[in-house]
Amino acid sequence: MAHLSRSPRTVTIATGLAAAALLAGCTTGGPEAVAPSSAAPGATTATVTPTLMPTARALSATDPTAPFDEDEAARWFDGVADDVFTRFGLDSTPPGMTVHLDAETSQNHLVTLKSLEPGDYSFHLACRGGGTLELAVTSGGTTSPVIDGLCAGELTSGDFAAAEGGTEFRFTATGDPIDVALHYTPAAP
Repeated sequence: MAHLSRSPRTVTIATGLAAAALLAGCTTGGPEAVAPSSAAPGATTATVTPTLMPTARALSATDPTAPFDEDEAARWFDGVADDVFTRFGLDSTPPGMTVHLDAETSQNHLVTLKSLEPGDYSFHLACRGGGTLELAVTSGGTTSPVIDGLCAGELTSGDFAAAEGGTEFRFTATGDPIDVALHYTPAAP
């Protein structure tokens, strides 16, 4: 199957970002993301390099025989954000990203955060669907796999380090469609 390649574009991932907005901003034919010049204070600018086809052919992570339902996925993504917010007693929803991966659109997704301050962070990730997810974080020239396995349907947390110059999150899926919600916070001391 041929994939459409698109040039990198910039999207803004802000605290409290609506999951549907990011998902729509990463698909062809969807609304364009907010340009960095109009970013909200405290927003993190990211370069997203998707190789996606229109989500009209995307398949559901909860029922791979059905089409992808963007509204249903947005509700799930919002639920994950609420879970992270509540579970970790945060003052606000932490920044993050949402991704839908399947063989009909793309099984690879790359997000580069250019302005993530160097330091130690924790990630909080949930995925659903019958596929296998690999998430690798590259920062300062070092790549570390942080997730590799079947989607468990529950929140998984871990740590990663961000170096100066940007941090890349590379999502790779195999098998059935999956949805991924990832949030990050400064690591607890």
